[in-house]
Amino acid sequence: NGTNVGIGNTNTSYTLDVTGTGRFTGNLNAAAFLGNLYTNTWYAGSGSTLSLRTAASGVIADFSPTNSNILGFVGINGSTASGAALSVYDQTSGSEQLRLCNSTGSGYWGIGRENNITGNLYFNSGGSLKVVFAASGNVGIGTSSPLGRFDVYRAAGLSGTAAIVISSGESSPARNWSLNTEVVDAGDFAICVSTTTGGTPSPTGANAKLRILSDGTLLIGGASSAGAYNLSLGNATANTYYQVR
Repeated sequence: NGTNVGIGNTNTSYTLDVTGTGRFTGNLNAAAFLGNLYTNTWYAGSGSTLSLRTAASGVIADFSPTNSNILGFVGINGSTASGAALSVYDQTSGSEQLRLCNSTGSGYWGIGRENNITGNLYFNSGGSLKVVFAASGNVGIGTSSPLGRFDVYRAAGLSGTAAIVISSGESSPARNWSLNTEVVDAGDFAICVSTTTGGTPSPTGANAKLRILSDGTLLIGGASSAGAYNLSLGNATANTYYQVR
């Protein structure tokens, strides 16, 4: 068809157009520049290796059913040359650049660099944010905007879940401890302990051994904010500064 050649077809707009399966027993060479290479089905025979080469001995990549190897730097989804063994570029704000999936893809962990503005690195599970490494150096768990070097965020409705747990591997009577907020009163901070060896130090009033209220009141030993204080410091309501009971 003029300067075009069709094999297995009579109407082609390509320099070489093969309809059906092609076979090359030798190398398939591009003299200078290899443009777009695409197909609906591209495979190496069973048990064999599919190689990309710049010359007979210049292997760029080998693909086989059991082992694949790529030599040099590789860039994915980017328009600039890769500066590392593997560079994955983010073209969409907030998109994941890597997913670690189960066999069906229904459960996964996603890893991504947020965007060109913040540059945060985040990890999510099934699309739900879990950990953020901010470009500022701050680390957030459960929050995309950590307020300090290490920020653990406990969302509303998770009052029964400890924020930070310090576990012990010792035998009885060893206990596990936790650091928490919003345990009994709004705005309080509490250190809680488990009731059994290896147990969960749930953030409850019964498990709280030390609480600091938002007004500065300090409660130790399971004291209640209702007035039965073991120790109270700076309680403006009771007009006392130090009280032991």
